[in-house]
Amino acid sequence: MLDPFNSEVKGLCGAKEKPAKVEEFGSDSSSSKGAISMPFIEIHMFEGRTLEQKRALTKAVTDAMVEHAGAKAEGLHVAISEYALENWARAGVLSVDRTDI
Repeated sequence: MLDPFNSEVKGLCGAKEKPAKVEEFGSDSSSSKGAISMPFIEIHMFEGRTLEQKRALTKAVTDAMVEHAGAKAEGLHVAISEYALENWARAGVLSVDRTDI
């Protein structure tokens, strides 16, 4: 199982990326499971995924949050931010100039 705050995963375009950051806004006190009423998932990744890949990704993230975090699918939000290689740097080097991705 991935640790959503410390693990790295291999991205669809070959780059290592941090898994989605999970932010939780309030809880649903009426639920016996204490389900989160409005989890907000942010996914930051390089551009280049297809619409079908994004559909599959958001479905998988939603399913995982329902199964493992007790979230309700109807209240879960997923936001995808995509970045061009020239707009992302690590260790002071733009991704467009890196040879390891």
